Amino acid sequence: MSQVYFCHVRKCGGRSLIVAFLREAKAAGADEASSLYQALCSKGRQTIGKRQIHGWTTHPPAGFHFAFSHDPMHTVQLPKGALRVTTLREPIARFLSYYRMLLHYHQTNNARFARTEGRFIAEPFQDFLEKVAPEHLYATLSMFSRKRSVVEAFQHITQLDQVIFVDNYANGLAQLSAKIGCTLELCTFGATPPVCMPELTADDMAALTRKLEPELELYRRVRVHFGLTASTADAAAH
Repeated sequence: MSQVYFCHVRKCGGRSLIVAFLREAKAAGADEASSLYQALCSKGRQTIGKRQIHGWTTHPPAGFHFAFSHDPMHTVQLPKGALRVTTLREPIARFLSYYRMLLHYHQTNNARFARTEGRFIAEPFQDFLEKVAPEHLYATLSMFSRKRSVVEAFQHITQLDQVIFVDNYANGLAQLSAKIGCTLELCTFGATPPVCMPELTADDMAALTRKLEPELELYRRVRVHFGLTASTADAAAH
């Protein structure tokens, strides 16, 4: 069985991939896999039979089956032969999903996020855009390039063993299944609950598009590299 490391860019459907590996290891249904995920969140690891699944680590142990983190790829140390995988999402859809997540935490009084990422969420959208940390605004560039370079990130992404696009998730999951010799089933999981979201104006969206241009350029290049349409909006919640 192949070892798989998941470079987990936030708000790109990553939890669905994690749950797919938990379901396959346990031969579990979606509800049981959801419980396994919650246990993984608490402990940071799960051992299912002989399969070790480790979360939020850049240095998984030699015998791991599946591991992941949000940390930049250059900080990760893997054994030789481990497969590297990521999921990618249209940048505007990704960032708006992130924005909705922070609104949800703000509206439900999540103290941890209020002190960190959510400090500016109550401000007007364009003010929030100016203050949000670059590792969250440019999440994909931050994952795959130390300097957030489009060229470097493109090189690193296209050298991965599998890239799964959120708008083509089932096909990407089938390709990964064939590479590792097991069947991973798609289970949409982890959408942010409904929030009271302010209506974004045309000016707000234009400002967001300008801010995200490096991410948009990277996304376009990667899609073209893999023979897909140059750009596609993905409004699905993950």
